[in-house]
Formats: sequence, structure tokens, C-alpha cells
Amino acid sequence: MWLRGGILIAVLAALALFAGSAQAREAKAPKIIGGAPVSIDQVPWQIALARAPNGQNGYQRQFCGGTLVAPTVAVTAAHCVFDQTGPSNICLPTDGFTIPASTLATFTGRTILSSNEGAEIPVKEIYYFEPGGPNGTGIATPQSTGDKQGLYNCNTSVWDVALLELASPAPGPATPIKVAGPGEESVWAPGTAAIVSGWGNLSTTSNDFPDQLHAVQVTNLADSVCGAPSSYGPGFQPETMLCAGEPAGGKDTCQGDSGGPLVSPVNGGGVRLAGDTSFGNGCAQPGFPGVYGRVGADPIRSSIGNGVQAIAGVDVIGSGGRAPGPPVTTIKKGPKKTVKTTKSKAKAKFVFEADEPASFKCSLDKKAFKGCASPKTVKVKPGKHSFKIRATDEDGGGSDTITYKWKVKRKQ
Repeated sequence: MWLRGGILIAVLAALALFAGSAQAREAKAPKIIGGAPVSIDQVPWQIALARAPNGQNGYQRQFCGGTLVAPTVAVTAAHCVFDQTGPSNICLPTDGFTIPASTLATFTGRTILSSNEGAEIPVKEIYYFEPGGPNGTGIATPQSTGDKQGLYNCNTSVWDVALLELASPAPGPATPIKVAGPGEESVWAPGTAAIVSGWGNLSTTSNDFPDQLHAVQVTNLADSVCGAPSSYGPGFQPETMLCAGEPAGGKDTCQGDSGGPLVSPVNGGGVRLAGDTSFGNGCAQPGFPGVYGRVGADPIRSSIGNGVQAIAGVDVIGSGGRAPGPPVTTIKKGPKKTVKTTKSKAKAKFVFEADEPASFKCSLDKKAFKGCASPKTVKVKPGKHSFKIRATDEDGGGSDTITYKWKVKRKQ
């Protein structure tokens, strides 16, 4: 069993539909097989988990993935932050959640690992789940103060989920995604499509870790597929595990993708987080689809919800799908419709907001949209200009674009 911590045009189209509009890798962490490069704008909830700055670039430091579910909280796999000193699949009494948070960092809003795109945010605290919650749920426990043991079992990979508290909120274009909630069971219904993403290995026969983010569309599969004697058998435990991939193989996550998201569309628009990348028998092998932590169902779902609420005071559990319609964006302040200047360029400041939590992208004079935040100041030459703002809600669904036009005249 390999723990996992990396599209074609059809997959890129699927990502657009869902959204509505390293060299050194952990030996136990998985990859994207059968996919293609994507931009972080297509999966803005994706984060990379890496070693703290040590003189190497982001590509060399990344070893797992994760999913932003609140501005300061991400979901990842427990095995990504579990210190297992013994051989694979053999838990020793000394093993546990002993990796200091100070040794880890996250990349948000980043497509190319080795770039400075997006933000690098230190991990403030690691939370794992201990028994003791109501109805079999787990209690999110700080790694720094807990007994370092929990519900995760490195022999069986049950409860392969943990929370990362970031030292500061992730700025745009990073956008949190909600966890599938009650009434949203269709998110992981057998036969439905899902998207997995990460920077994991692209090859089943050699090490081919990409610098650019990749994704692939897979199929949610019945528990009986992974639970079959010819597959994982009793090693697949559906209470905390989800099965997704292709029975014939060819599309899967792999080493380097561990902890990363498995997301699916929800009724009413948008997407939900249904799973986190856990393990597989090799990668993309026939008869052995990928196995994911079942984060969209209890007992893990409520454990995550209660944990994030305690950490950040944010409700991250979906409730039957978002209300139809995009966020409504308003420009609160902009330049005068006619600006006069004696200089070669004039400044224009925009203050804007949406009527619900959202991320923004801006475009000046028909240039490509890029992540932005309010307030936003631009410099322009004399002439006619347009500034466009596009808002996408936290579910990843819906998009509202508004345009502000003005002109700059040179004073005589």
C-alpha cells in the first residue's frame, strides 16, 4: 500500500463547469496520473504542504497537499503530519503526531511550486483527532499540547485526516471550499464525477514530479468496488474511507498528492470537498482505485466542522447546496469619470466588496484577469479605460463581473 503524501481538455472543461463560470518527496506521499496541467484559479482551494524555509525553493520543499476550508484552516491527510519512524504499515509505540508545526509551511494561490506566486504561510498549529466526541466523532486536538496519539492508525489508514491552522489568512486568489454536508450525499454517489488535484508523480514507472499543479477527473465508486476481495478487501473501511478512480485504472492520485482534495459538484451549483487523498496499491492500477478519507460524511465530517468552528469560528459544512446566483459585487469607490493630470500616468483607486464571502479577480483594459483584493490601485496613461472585477463565492460556484469605465485627460 502506498500512502499519497499529481488533464486533458475534457477535464479542464469539467473544472470550469464545477467552478461555475519534488525532487525530494516523501516516500509515503501519492500523484496525479492521466491528468494535465491546470491553474490554481481552477482549483483555488488547493494548497501545498511543505517544509519550512530552508534555502530550497517551493518545488524542492513540497511533500503533500491540502484543502483550504477556512481562511486560516486547511484539511490534509493525517499521515502527512504523523511521524512514523518504523517501516511502512508497522506502527511503533513511539510513532505519533510529534512533528512540530514550526517545521512546516503552506503555499496558497500557487500554480508553479518554484515560483513566488500566491502566499507562503507558516503552519501555526497541527490538529489531529482523538476519540471522545459525541456519536463517535473525534475531538480536534492541538499537536503541541496533546498526547500525540489519536484515531489515525498508520497500520490501517483509518481516520487519515488532520487540520492545519495557518499563521495568517490566505489571501486571494485562494478560496475556501465547504465540506459536503447533510443532504449532499449525492456529492460522492457512485458514478458521479470528481476532480482530484496536486503536484504528485505523473508516472507509474518512474519519478516524474511536476513543478506545475495537475488535476484529473475521476469517478466516485461504490464501496463494494474497493471492498472487493480482488481489491483492498477488508483493508477498505467505508466508515472513514471513500473510493474513487477508474476500475480499469489509468486515472488516479499518487505520491506527492497526499492530503489533497477530491471535490464534486453539488446540487444548486458550486462544489464540495468530499475526500482527502489517502492511499492506493501503486497508482492508477487496474482493480485498485484511489482511497480517500471520507471527509464529507460522519464521523469525520462533524469532527472537521466542530474542529474548524473551535479554531477559527467558521462554519465549513455545506447544507444542501448554495442559493442560486452569483455574488453581487459593488464598487464602493472609484476615480472620477473624467480625471485630469499633468503627469504621464494617473492613479485610480478602487474599493469594492461582495454580498457574501468571495474571492476577486481584476482586469484592466481587457488584460487577463488576475487575483486581486480591495482596495486596488492602478496607474494608467491618458485615454479611455475600463476596470473589471469578477467575484467567485466560497463554494467555487457563480461568478459576477462588473465594469467601471473612466477617462484620463492631460492638463494643458
